[in-house]
Amino acid sequence: MSLLVDLLSKTRTKESRKDIPPGLRRTVVDGTYKKKTRRKVIVLSVLVLIVFLAGFSTIYIMETFKTSLSTTIATKTHARHPIPTTSIRDEVPPNPSKADAQVNATTLVPKSLLPETGPQEKPKSARESSPRMPSNVAKNREPSIPATVKTQLQGTGKTGNSEKLNIEKGQQKTNKDVYLYAARTHEARSEFKQALDYYMKALELDPANYIVMNNIAGVYIRLTLYNEALSYSNKALEVKTNYVPSLINAGIAQVSLGNFSEGEGFLTRAATIEPLNKLAIFNLAVLCEKQGSNDRAFENYFNLSQMRDIDGCLGAARILERQGRNAEAARFYREILTIESAGPSVRQFANQRLSQITR
Repeated sequence: MSLLVDLLSKTRTKESRKDIPPGLRRTVVDGTYKKKTRRKVIVLSVLVLIVFLAGFSTIYIMETFKTSLSTTIATKTHARHPIPTTSIRDEVPPNPSKADAQVNATTLVPKSLLPETGPQEKPKSARESSPRMPSNVAKNREPSIPATVKTQLQGTGKTGNSEKLNIEKGQQKTNKDVYLYAARTHEARSEFKQALDYYMKALELDPANYIVMNNIAGVYIRLTLYNEALSYSNKALEVKTNYVPSLINAGIAQVSLGNFSEGEGFLTRAATIEPLNKLAIFNLAVLCEKQGSNDRAFENYFNLSQMRDIDGCLGAARILERQGRNAEAARFYREILTIESAGPSVRQFANQRLSQITR
């Protein structure tokens, strides 16, 4: 009987096992493994994020601490070193610029060099009333005058010879800058004798300054003292051989004294060194026109007109009119009307000449 029961129980167990699908157990195991893997990935991601945040926080705190520490040290250092008191001289302008800037050359054109054109005389304008300046000189024409600051030396020890020498040199440079500023101020007001006095004082403090020498030559030209102007121009050229503003001043002085060939040599040399120097080309053109060499004068005026220079256009048109080439002259007068820097009087003159030669 017991054997029969055992056989029946084995048979039922085998039949019940056959009812479970064959891949169900594998699917359940795989699902459980995937859940565990996801949990591990999430936990690791959270840990990595926490580590990064902790690192950034540490860096930020350290930078803040360093900044506050450096600020505290700087404040304490500043408190230990008091600021020296200063005194400013009355002769110094309120807004001086850098101390190391030099005074630029004054290159002037005397009225005696301008050609006599008769009925075609160029109308007077504000531009003609002041001497022409080269483009590379006119930009920085005003001298740079530093504030004269006397700094009190700290400490109670004796000042050495080198320190005294440096102080004296600084004082001389400051005085020279003040003299130059006063000279330029008087020169702008056409007070040429006062300007000359201050230039001489500056030259006494710096005897080898060729720029100051050239400024003196320019003032002498304005005073029609051409021998003195030539003397100081030559002195400047002895210091710096190819200094173009001094070459131009020397040429102007020579021409004004009637030495046309010598004056032309100086002006030609200046134009050779700086082919785009408008002042050298203009004076050379005026000299050629004064000597009756219209072709050479037109060539120089034409070069100026290519730089959109008003005087170059006027000179070229004047020579063309003199030669009866009115149609070509009209082209230069029209070009003047397109130049923005042309003043009202120059525009009026150009319109008048256009109306006359195009009738």
